[in-house]
Amino acid sequence: MNATDTFDGFDQTRFRQEVEERWGPAAWDRGARWWESKDAAAKEAFQAEQRAIAQDAAALAASGAGPASEAGTALARRQFAWLAEATPPAELTAVRFRTLGDMYVQDERFTHAYEWAGAGAARALRDAMHALADRGL
Repeated sequence: MNATDTFDGFDQTRFRQEVEERWGPAAWDRGARWWESKDAAAKEAFQAEQRAIAQDAAALAASGAGPASEAGTALARRQFAWLAEATPPAELTAVRFRTLGDMYVQDERFTHAYEWAGAGAARALRDAMHALADRGL
């Protein structure tokens, strides 16, 4: 994965089995329907926000500001809003938010989707997500 083709420009169906194993078939179906319902401009806006979040995460990492700092909190809130666009509110719990943050560091495909913007971006985003989740989102 990279910032340009996180959701488009590649055959995302290759991830279907993994998604269904982790979160169930309904999650795959809901996500696929959500993405297919977007027009080209909405898809680009969603992807552009992910790229901007990656750049801000890299800037946070470079700044040395902590994950609970004003910048870290703003970054985590942006990430939460970005995820909430595609996730039913009841499902985007603090636990799931933390788990997704962990995936950004533990899974190289997700790491690459953020690290292109700068070293430490995925870890800075994960840490900010953890800090926000620990405060109850």
